[in-house]
Amino acid sequence: MKLNKLKKTLDKWQESELIKVDGQEKQRRIFKHSDEVFKLFGGGESGVLDPFNEYTYEWLHSFFCGLSEWLGYNKVETKQELEDGYNDQINESVDSEVDVYTSGLTEWLNHNVGNVSYLDEVVKQGHTNNILMMAQYEAIYELFHTAFSIILDMIDD
Repeated sequence: MKLNKLKKTLDKWQESELIKVDGQEKQRRIFKHSDEVFKLFGGGESGVLDPFNEYTYEWLHSFFCGLSEWLGYNKVETKQELEDGYNDQINESVDSEVDVYTSGLTEWLNHNVGNVSYLDEVVKQGHTNNILMMAQYEAIYELFHTAFSIILDMIDD
């Protein structure tokens, strides 16, 4: 993919809708181009989309929107300029996604058994304050960073 087509591609990938989950009151995000998005960002070791973890869909959607918006405000001409520029933005983008309410954080933690690994990692690092927030931050950061790496690998210089 050429760098000059990235924003248009991100705008396409972020097209989504919320659907009602059968038998529940909540909704779940699905991508309108789900085959293409899942082929690139799902499954495998480097996949960021987990079909059993709805949060990954929300966060990937936010990543697409944020990177597209960033590209709209920043002129980048090379893959290196993109990498250097957006790497500085990732932390701020992740910060804006972390839930500030304990109820939301515990809901996230309980949503998927894999989320506990992020909590374990934060505890192993010796943190004692806001460990749920830090665990969710780690989960979102990993998704954003991996998704960005996938996109960088797709760009032709």
